Amino acid sequence: MNGISYFKRLGLLFVLFISAFGYGQCGTETATWNGTTWIWTGGITAGTVPTTGTALLTIINGNYTTNATNGSFSTCNLTVLGTLNVANGYYIEIEDGVTVDNGNINVAEQGAFMQNGVNLLAGTFITLNSGSASLTKTTRNYVDSGLHYTYWSSPVTNNDITTVFPNPDDGRRFLYDGSNFLDEHTVGTSNNIPDDIDDDGNDWQVATGAMTPGLGYAVTAVAPPLLPFPFPYNDSATFTGVFNTGDIEVTIYRNDTELMDSNWNLIGNPYPSAINLDAFLDLNTYDLATNPTGTIGGVVYFWTHIRTASGANPGNQVNNFSQDDYASVNKSGGTQAVNGGEVPNKFIPSGQGFFVTFANDAPTTGGVFPVLSNTVKFNNDMRVTGNNDQFFKPSNSKNNPSITNRLWINLTSDNGVFNQVLVAYVDSATSAYDGEAFDAPKNLSSGAPAVLYTLIDSSNKKFVIQGKAPSDLNENEIIDLGFETSIDAATLYTLSVAQLEGDYLTNNTVYLKDNLLATTHNLTASDYTFTSETGEFNNRFQIAFSDKALSTNDIIENENSLTITELENDRVNFKVSNHVNIKTVSIFDLLGRPLYNLKGANNSETYQLANLKNTVYIAKVELSNGAIITKKVIKR
Repeated sequence: MNGISYFKRLGLLFVLFISAFGYGQCGTETATWNGTTWIWTGGITAGTVPTTGTALLTIINGNYTTNATNGSFSTCNLTVLGTLNVANGYYIEIEDGVTVDNGNINVAEQGAFMQNGVNLLAGTFITLNSGSASLTKTTRNYVDSGLHYTYWSSPVTNNDITTVFPNPDDGRRFLYDGSNFLDEHTVGTSNNIPDDIDDDGNDWQVATGAMTPGLGYAVTAVAPPLLPFPFPYNDSATFTGVFNTGDIEVTIYRNDTELMDSNWNLIGNPYPSAINLDAFLDLNTYDLATNPTGTIGGVVYFWTHIRTASGANPGNQVNNFSQDDYASVNKSGGTQAVNGGEVPNKFIPSGQGFFVTFANDAPTTGGVFPVLSNTVKFNNDMRVTGNNDQFFKPSNSKNNPSITNRLWINLTSDNGVFNQVLVAYVDSATSAYDGEAFDAPKNLSSGAPAVLYTLIDSSNKKFVIQGKAPSDLNENEIIDLGFETSIDAATLYTLSVAQLEGDYLTNNTVYLKDNLLATTHNLTASDYTFTSETGEFNNRFQIAFSDKALSTNDIIENENSLTITELENDRVNFKVSNHVNIKTVSIFDLLGRPLYNLKGANNSETYQLANLKNTVYIAKVELSNGAIITKKVIKR
């Protein structure tokens, strides 16, 4: 068998035994890469790329790099005697076992090395002699190396963290000890209000030794040279050894001294390929009816590190990071962090660490009260051959889920507010509260001055992600938006459609109704600007996809169809197109307080506005055809 050792012959006999009983779709032939082309046994044409349907065993006996010429391949078993390079955007898929004998496997950061099978049918990964495997990941660009953290997870077994990260700035390598997390009070107080910060500051611990598969780690980037000025800069890490495969469990913790906190745990993808988020949540999310052995709350949180540490942020250190730098994703989809950045997709890339919460009602299997434990499970069925390109920093159906109808709405302001919410119409979700795997609550403990959220009739929670049934998406659908602000300065807020997915949403108009101003706005055509007093407003805004759903015909026209011209002697002219007339003009200041209510009868009206003292104001113009135009105006 082309020089294969006795040990590997035994392994192949075991594979033949498994195949004889119908496991997988394994072929019967051997394909050998000789450094130039594929050579086959059994009469298969030379040069044919291996598949699990043809190749029982594939041997790399030379240098092979996946690229536009050679491409990805699949096989039942793989032996590497030479060098196998998996480039970005390509994959190697193995049904059973891998042996690296005096050879090397090198996987680029967006490449994927995937093995299938769970439990006793999970494939093995063996290195012999000087054989090894490695995966390299690169961080995003950063501009603050001294305290720029990335959350990592090791795709190989027994990698020492000081070997993988030999020179982090100031030697900062940490793991998160969920057993130490206790959040009974807002930091620095005894008010009995949890704020997602450990009360005694001992949850982060210095990490040394081997990186545990499935555990997450936080490591600072390597400091770039002082000259020439290097920013923006990025960093990389290479994990070398034996690739993890098969069933992996990692222990998570919950302190039941306090039942209102979040029970945070930092874990990570343990494989050299991306994993499917839905498959991960299906196995691990606790639900009394559908998954009573699950443990986590159903939302995954990615650290984006957009803002630098600041003494203004709550925490246990002199300078603390912003809690608004976490992006969130569940089975309904993902939303940006409050501080901006990317929307996470529904795949967790190789090498990626992330936070989950241990559900308060989930069962425990270990620990001593009040600190109890259970596990999060990973297996090969979660792994995918693609979608490994979104590090925070397709051949089967689990790689390519169907396009879901999703709507992202942004809240911004002229003084730096940013919030995003997602509503997604997904299978197994309902219009009621379905748990965190579909309906993710908004984190309101970070102290953001203004927030946007969605509401569910059957729940008193406020949501950053809401899942609904696909059947809910029709012309009668209404989404209730909530808005809360503590900003007492004059502020212009804007609601906008950030992104749309799915046939229904991309082919229908998104309407926003402002119940306070009795206005309905075409949000697909243009953003909506408004002002507000401080407070919580859960009945002001609604989203719909038909004006019929909102029982009104006052759909706003494009604000560009209205011109407002400042004339001499405090006179202001309002003019619209010739086919309609102006019925009323209402003027508001930036806190939403009415200043003028004026009547009109023509397409052009001029008013004396001597009392208009503010520099910026809002004009709401009702037209004879029932349309309403709202426009921000700057007074000279």
